[in-house]
Amino acid sequence: AVILYAQLDCLLGSYQEASHLIEAELARQAPGPAKGLAELQLTLHFITALRGAPQTPGLAGNCVRMTQLDADRPTEAGALAALAAEHLRDGEFAAAATAVDKSSSIVDQLSDTHLDRHVQYIGMLAWAELSLDRFADARRHFHRGIALARHAGRHHQAPRLLLGLSTAFYRMGPIGRARQAAAEA
Repeated sequence: AVILYAQLDCLLGSYQEASHLIEAELARQAPGPAKGLAELQLTLHFITALRGAPQTPGLAGNCVRMTQLDADRPTEAGALAALAAEHLRDGEFAAAATAVDKSSSIVDQLSDTHLDRHVQYIGMLAWAELSLDRFADARRHFHRGIALARHAGRHHQAPRLLLGLSTAFYRMGPIGRARQAAAEA
C-alpha cells in the first residue's frame, strides 16, 4: 500500500512526500534481508530520479542481487531496468544493453498475472529501450504496460506509459499515433 501511495504522490508532483513515505517504510524494516525490501528501494530510486536528486551508487545492482536471492522475477526485471538506466547515465552503453536484454527476457517470459502489480517495471524497461534506440521493443513494452495497467486497475500508471509510447511513435512514426498517445495521457 505504501508503494501505491508513493506512486500517487508522484503523479500529483509531490515527490518529496513520496520519498518520505518510502523512507519511513524502509526505516521500519528489520535489519538484514527482507522480502519486499528491493521493491521499496527501487521505488525510492525511481522517485529520486524523478526529483532529479543524486542517486545512490550501486543501489540497482544491489537490488538485482536481492531479487535473485528472493526469486522475485518481476522485481528483478525492474532492478535490471534501473541498472540499465544507471549504466546509460554513466555512458556505459554495452552494459546498459546487457541489462536491458536481461530485463526484457524476464518480462517477456512472465505472464500478465505475474506482472499486474509491477506495471512500473515494464515502463522502466521500455524507457531504457527507448534510450538505446530500440524503438520497436520500447513500443511493444509500452503497449503491454498500458494494457496491463488498464486491465489490472492501475490506471494511475497509464499516463507515464502513454507519454513513453508517444515518444516512441514520435521518434519512429507515425506522428499521428504520437499525438494520439500524448492526448490520451
